[in-house]
Amino acid sequence: MPLIVIALGIALLLILVIGLRFNAFIALIIVAVGVGLAEGMPIGQVVGSIKKGWGIPWETWR
Repeated sequence: MPLIVIALGIALLLILVIGLRFNAFIALIIVAVGVGLAEGMPIGQVVGSIKKGWGIPWETWR
């Protein structure tokens, strides 16, 4: 099941960016939240995971 959710998330990301011309960063955040919730994560954990994932590359650029 997780592989199907990830595949659907990638397809949704492509549709948002290519088809609907969403900003890539906004589309990525939307898909990340959707995949996290679809996998059964609580919303607080989803937000924390996104913040943690964003913080790692951000710290290396400084």
